[in-house]
Order: sequence, then structure tokens, then C-alpha cells
Amino acid sequence: MNKIQDSVSKWFHAGEVVVIGVSGGADSMALLHAVCHCGVPLQIMVAHVNHCLRGEESDRDENFVRQYCEKQQILFYSKRVDVASLAEENRQSEEVCGREQRYAFFEELAGKDGWILTAHTLSDRIETMLFHLTRGSSLSGLCSIPQKRGKILRPLLDFTRQEIEAYCQEFYLPYVQDSTNDLDLYNRNKIRHHVVPVLQEINPRFAQNMLRTFQLLEADRELLQKQAEHQFYLLFDKGKLWVERMIGVPTAISSRIISLFLEQHQIPADTKLILSILQICERGFGKYNVPGNRFVVCQNGWLSVQTSVEGHPYFEYQVENCTNCRVFGFHLLVGGQEIYEQFINVAKNFFHSIVDYDKIFGKVKIRQRMPGDRISLPNHPNRKVKKYWNEQKIPLEQRDLLAVFEDDNGVFAVEGLGIDQRVQPDAHTTRYLWIQKETV
Repeated sequence: MNKIQDSVSKWFHAGEVVVIGVSGGADSMALLHAVCHCGVPLQIMVAHVNHCLRGEESDRDENFVRQYCEKQQILFYSKRVDVASLAEENRQSEEVCGREQRYAFFEELAGKDGWILTAHTLSDRIETMLFHLTRGSSLSGLCSIPQKRGKILRPLLDFTRQEIEAYCQEFYLPYVQDSTNDLDLYNRNKIRHHVVPVLQEINPRFAQNMLRTFQLLEADRELLQKQAEHQFYLLFDKGKLWVERMIGVPTAISSRIISLFLEQHQIPADTKLILSILQICERGFGKYNVPGNRFVVCQNGWLSVQTSVEGHPYFEYQVENCTNCRVFGFHLLVGGQEIYEQFINVAKNFFHSIVDYDKIFGKVKIRQRMPGDRISLPNHPNRKVKKYWNEQKIPLEQRDLLAVFEDDNGVFAVEGLGIDQRVQPDAHTTRYLWIQKETV
């Protein structure tokens, strides 16, 4: 048996359903032939998506694959998608849109238990890794295209494009050429045509060495992932993540824990989002907007996902080195006894409060309310802000417009309620912070 066929056969058991994405190029035709001749009886379906991007050439490819399958008596399914129009409508790149359409079609055909096979090669994996390097990459990006992810399998990922073309010659397999592959219209083509040849010139065994590098990187990635998964399930409870227990965990693990948390809530994750959420976890508080009219909230040692209130986007303002400033409709003024005397002589017909400035710890932030916010007002120690608002019958749609003042120890003032007992002025106060709501 040919080495490619032998390699392919190791992935399957007799009778399994396999959906093979076949474009008509050398890689996918070799994959189709190898699966059909791997010695394992399988239920094979060929899937072809016509992206309608290359006019007659796109139609030629579809007809080529259809005719080949008819001749070999292989089940053939095709779908036509105007990717250019759909990508513009969805504000996506044509590449991303086309990939989504292909895999959605493959999933539909494979059903619950079928395999989805694509013809990515070692050459594709190398080019993808180099592309990721140009943008900056995590370990997962350096591992590039995975050989197996869920029901998606790439049996040719250990073989170069040259080995695949040699396979086609050996078995006299016909295939079509995509004319855009010869042009430097895409960054991947530039890497293929100009970068990889130089690296192969430096070391003729470049591709084989890269395969070994991928194997080593993948082993590291799997170990880190297993450690992260173990810790994640110790910290995850009822949709929330106990981030207070994540303090001191190396970023290599904690970033993966956050990724697993986002995955549980079906939130697409990228490096920027993960690092942003790690930052609010390290601070111990904060909120970050995510797709689906939701936000990730860090509060009271836990990370959760909350639904945003329609029409009131989350606000948060950092107050730094402010002795006389205006922030989010509030006048903040710091001073001595004269400030206190000015405060007590003002009619209290709108929100204003005065606190002991030296009892504020760390940085001051003005933000929107968050679940679990608490404040200790006179005669009501440590009650939820929500409970006060319920008693005052503040409409839900208005609550997200009211400002919460917070330092590193927590909430110290709430618009319309007052200030926390811990920042109340007393006989020893020498500096005051006057918070005054400005009238329109």
C-alpha cells in the first residue's frame, strides 16, 4: 500500500461516514483517491462548494469534480454561493465568508457522527504558521492547522504539496489548477512563492524540520491545555469562574482558563479579548463588552457573563490626579475646611456628597452599576445597591444611567443614594472630596 494511503487508513473504522471537501485541485483529488483506496470500507460523500468568484473557471471546477465522481460512482453534493455578495453583506472578508460556507455545508452532510475531511497539507501548515508569525502569534497560532479538531480531520497534514503532486502522478490522477494560486494577490501566495523557497534554499530539509517543530509545539500545547482544563473545572461553577483562586496562576494557564470560560458561553475568543479579560481579573473588578449584547463581569472574586440593557451601553471612567475636574456630568473638588463649609451651605436639591478624601484607597472610577454592588449607608450596613433601588422603585431602565463611584476597596458612593460609611468625614478629616452632580 502507498505510504499516503497507509497513513490515511489509520484514522478510520469500517462503515464510518466521511464527507470529503473536494475542490478539484491536486490536494483534494489525492485525498479522495487515498480514502477510496485505503483498504477500509467507508461511506464516502464528496462535497464541493462553488464560490462563484472565478466565473467560468469556478463552474469548470464544479463540473470536473461532478464528472469524476459520476465515473467513480461516488456520492457527490454541491452548493453554489455568491461569496463576494455575501461577504459584503456580512462585512466579512471573502476568505472568511467562503470558509464559513464550506464548513457549514460539510457539517450538514456529515450529520452527528460523520467525519469531515479536508486536504490541507504540511505545506499549507507551514505557510499558515509563517502568516501567523507576521501578525504576532500565541503557541496555538504557531501550531498552525490542527490535524484533528472535533469531527474535522486533515489526513494529509504530514505530507508536503510536492509529495501530493507525486502521488497524483503515480496514480494518473487528473486535477484542475486554480489560476489565482499563481498570482501574488493574497499574502499566503506571497509566502508560498517568495518566503518558503528562500527557507528551503537555506535548508533543503526545511519542511521535514518544520514537521518535527510542529510535533514538539503540539506536545507543549496539549500539556498546557490539559493543565488548564483540570484547573478550569475546579474553578467553574454554574456558569461562573472563581477568579479569586486564579491569582498567581501563570499566564500560560490562566489565559487558557479564560478561553475555556468564553467557550462555555459560546463567545468567540481571540488573544486581545482574553488578555483584556485577564486584566480585569487581575484588578479584581471590571466589565468588558462581548458580542451578543453581553458583557463579561469581574465582581466579588467571580467572573460571569451578563446581558446588557438595550440602549444603555456600559460606561466606565478612570479618575486620575483630580483635585478640580469634571467627569461624566460630575464636578469633583478636593480641598480643606472651606470645601466642607461650601458643601453644607448648598441646597440639597440634586445629588451631591462629601467624603473624607484620605479614606479613599487607590484609584477612583466612575462606572455603571454591576451585579453584586454593595454599599453601607447609615443604619443599613453592607446592603446590595439593588435592594435600595428596589425599595425606592427606581425603574430598571434608569438604573444603568446612575453612576457608581468605586476605589480599590469597592463602592464608596452611588448617585442618588449617598456615600459608604467607611469614607464618612469625621473629626479627624483634613481633606474633603466634594462630588456634585452638574445640572444641565
